[in-house]
Amino acid sequence: MENLTEKKLKELFGIDFNRYSKKIQKGLTDVEVNHNRSWVVDLYEKNKNNLDTVALFYRGTKITYRDLFQNVEKYASALARKGVKKGSEVPMCMSPCPEFIYTIMAINLLGAKINCFGSFDKDYVTEIINGCDVDFIICTDDQYEKIKNSIDNSKINQIVMYSLTDSLINGEDPYIEIDKEYYDFKNRVFDYQQQNPNISSKQELLNLSEEEPKKISQYDKGNIDDEFLITYSSGSTNHKRPKAIVHRNRSLVTIGRFQDPDLSGLPEMKGLIGEMIIPTHSNTSIISSMSDVLYKGCTVALEPIYNPDFLLCSLAINKPNYISVSRNMIVNACKKIYSDERFKKFKMPYMMMLTAVGEPTSIGEEKFINKVMRDAKCGTAKLPFPIAPVPLSIGGGDCERGGMFFTPYRSLQDLNPKYSLNKGRCGLKVYGMVQLAILDKKGNKLANGQVGRLVAKTPTTMKYYKNNPKATNEFYIRDASGELWTDCNVYAVIEKYGTLEVLERIGKEIILEDGSKLPLYCIGKEVEKDTKHILSYEVVNVDNEIVIHVEFQPGRKNNVEKILMGIKQRVFKKYGIEVVDKIKCFRVRSFDEGFPYNASGKRSYQALLEEGISEKCIDVEYRNGIPTIIPVEKEKILVKR
Repeated sequence: MENLTEKKLKELFGIDFNRYSKKIQKGLTDVEVNHNRSWVVDLYEKNKNNLDTVALFYRGTKITYRDLFQNVEKYASALARKGVKKGSEVPMCMSPCPEFIYTIMAINLLGAKINCFGSFDKDYVTEIINGCDVDFIICTDDQYEKIKNSIDNSKINQIVMYSLTDSLINGEDPYIEIDKEYYDFKNRVFDYQQQNPNISSKQELLNLSEEEPKKISQYDKGNIDDEFLITYSSGSTNHKRPKAIVHRNRSLVTIGRFQDPDLSGLPEMKGLIGEMIIPTHSNTSIISSMSDVLYKGCTVALEPIYNPDFLLCSLAINKPNYISVSRNMIVNACKKIYSDERFKKFKMPYMMMLTAVGEPTSIGEEKFINKVMRDAKCGTAKLPFPIAPVPLSIGGGDCERGGMFFTPYRSLQDLNPKYSLNKGRCGLKVYGMVQLAILDKKGNKLANGQVGRLVAKTPTTMKYYKNNPKATNEFYIRDASGELWTDCNVYAVIEKYGTLEVLERIGKEIILEDGSKLPLYCIGKEVEKDTKHILSYEVVNVDNEIVIHVEFQPGRKNNVEKILMGIKQRVFKKYGIEVVDKIKCFRVRSFDEGFPYNASGKRSYQALLEEGISEKCIDVEYRNGIPTIIPVEKEKILVKR
C-alpha cells in the first residue's frame, strides 16, 4: 500500500514520499489505508470507546462524546430533510458554540461542504451567500445584525438561527457578571422572528429530524479527498475580502492522525481542555482549536466572545490547559496581569501550553510574556518544575496548509547547548509530514543558514481558492529544477539544526538607490536587539520611507533618546548611511496604547501604514554630542489614506 500512498501524495501535492523518514511514511500510509473516510466518521471511530468523556464545555454545560454524536445524528437528519445532500455548500456565520460543532459535523456526515465566513465587506458576504447552492443560511443570533444587510441583498431569504443561549442550562449564563460587559447572553431569536418570519429556530430545525435518526455508522463513510471545509484567510493583504480556502477531509484527518503520540512524540493528552476562541471562519479555529482537540479525546471549551480585553476572563471561565491565540492578544493579556489592579493576582496553574500563532513574536515580547507567566504560576498544577511555570509555545503555518510548525516551551528549548553555545535560538519545529525548502531569486535551493523564499509541501494543503483561479495559480511555484511547491510568500531561513525562522512577508521592502531591495525584517532585527528596553516594534514602509513603531518594556527607566539613537547606530553599523537616512522617524507607542488589531486578532500592519508619518512621530539626532529628540518637520508629515 505504500506505492498507493506514494502515488496519491505525488499526484495531489507533488510530494516525494521517499524524502520522509520510515516513521512518517508509515503514518501517512496508515492515513491512506485506514482513514479513507469523512472527517466526522474518522472522529467517531477515534472516540467510539470514549463516549462518556466530556467533549464540549460551554459556560457550565458539559456535553459528552455520546451526546455530541447523538446530536450530530439529529442535525444530519434535519438538514437532510431541509435539502442538504452530498456536494451541497452551506453558508454559515457563527460564533463558537455547541450548535456550531453539531452543524458542521452533520453537514460533513451528509457529504456536503460548509462555507464559514465572518462579518466581511457587505457585498462580499452577499457574493459568498449567493455562491452557495442551498436556499438557507445558518447563523448565531450575535452575528445576525452584522450580516443582515448582506442576507437581504442575496438570493436567499431562509435563515436558521441559533442562540448563544441554546445550550446553556435553563438558558441562563452562570458567568453573566463576568460576561455582561462584553455580551449579555440574551436569546434574540424570538425577537428576530417577529421582524422576519423566514427565520427558523434551533428547535424548529430539529423538528424536521426523524424520530429515530440514522446512526453515524449507517451513513456512507465518505472519502478522504472529498471537499469539506471553506474558511477564509486572515485578511493581512485584503481584510475586507479575504480569500476563500477550500480544504478536503484529508487536511483534518491527516493532522488528527499526527496528533497521536507515535507520530507527534508528545504524550497522551486525554482529560485535558483546549479552548476554541478564534473566530470560526479561520481554519486555525476549526482544525487546531477544535478538531485536533477532539482527535486527542479531550474537551473543547467553546468561547463565543472574541475580544482582546476579554481573554483573561475567558481563561478564568474555561480554565483551559492549552489555547492558541495571536501574540497581540497574549501581549495585551499579559499587560493586564502586569498593570491592571483587577488582575494583579490572576493565576493560571491550569495552563500547560499557551501558544502564540499566526504572527511572529519579538524577542522582547517573549521575554515579557514569560516573566508574566512565571508570576501567574502558569501550569504549576499540571506540570513539574523545571517545566512549570511554563514559558510561551510557538505554533505556525497558515490557513492554506494547516498546521506546519510547533515549538513547545521555546525559551526552555533555547537552553539546549546546540542553540545556546552558538548564541542562537530554537526556531519553529516542523511537523513530520511537512517538506520545506528555501529558494533564492532564481529558484535555486539554498543551504541551511541562508535566507530566501520559503516553499513547502504537505498533505494538509488546501485544494484551491474558491472563485480565484489567479490566486490559486500564484499559490504554486517551481524551483530551478522544475519541482513544484506551494509558495509561502515569506522570507525565511532554515537554521543549522533544522528549525525554521520566518522573517517577513515578501513585498515588505525598501528600494535603495541602486535599485536593490532591503527587506524590512533586516532593520527589525537591529531594532529588537535591545530586548532590555524594547518590548514590541514594527517597521513600516511609508512611500519608501521608514517609520519605526516601538513600545518599551515596562518597569524600566527608559532613556528614549539613547534607545532610539541606539537603533540608528546599529542600523548604520550593519547597513550604512543610506539605510539610516531612510529612517525618517519613530513612533513611540505607550504601554497602554499598544498596537492596533485587525479583525483576526493579529497586529494590523495596515492600520500602521494608514497612520503614516504623523504628528505623533519624533526623530532623534545628535546636538552638541548629545542624542536629542526633535519633532518631525511639518512638511514630512504624510498620512496614508
